[in-house]
Amino acid sequence: MVASILQSRNFLPLFCVQAFGAFTDNLLKSAFAFLVAFQGLSLFGAPPAISLMIGTAAYVVPLLLFSGSAGRLADACDKATIVRVTRLAEIPLALLAGAALFTGNSALVLLAMFAYASQSAFFSPAKYAILPQHLPEDRLIKANALVEASTFVAILGGTLFGGFLAAKGLIEGVVACLLGIAIAASVIARFVPSARPAPDAAPYRFAPLQNTLSALRTVR
Repeated sequence: MVASILQSRNFLPLFCVQAFGAFTDNLLKSAFAFLVAFQGLSLFGAPPAISLMIGTAAYVVPLLLFSGSAGRLADACDKATIVRVTRLAEIPLALLAGAALFTGNSALVLLAMFAYASQSAFFSPAKYAILPQHLPEDRLIKANALVEASTFVAILGGTLFGGFLAAKGLIEGVVACLLGIAIAASVIARFVPSARPAPDAAPYRFAPLQNTLSALRTVR
């Protein structure tokens, strides 16, 4: 059953794309942390502990700010289109991250972290919502298990590899990985089948604060 799911055109492209996304996100976060800890990267002249805190905040804030809007967008739009657009956006984001890491410019580093997290925030709801439209109900549990397992393997791999490259001072290796994987993911994303909007979805309106508060009320 697992092999047949992995061979399915309705699942395999999305499976690969989401694993690549988790890998690059954590590659960048780990590289940033190691550059601060071991290579002297500092944000606005702050000590390492403060620089790490600022960088982490820049990565977390978009997830809080945009997740509600991203969920509404996944309801209102074709989810495959969201997957393709977010993966394509990762190419210029990889170049931005490369410029930030090479120059050590604090504003660029924060912008790159914020932009990567924003892209992830809009990708994640579409990633999960697309599965019920592409797979029969009896395969959803196994498909979700595969997605979760591959995500954590990618997180571990990205964290270790990003830390290794940054600790060695191989910033060009970090950038090459970010850019190469972004290009590969954008190509693979083109094979994700269409997933139409929810029939009862309200028209989408970009209102981050309102949508986030609404999501928090729903969770409560």
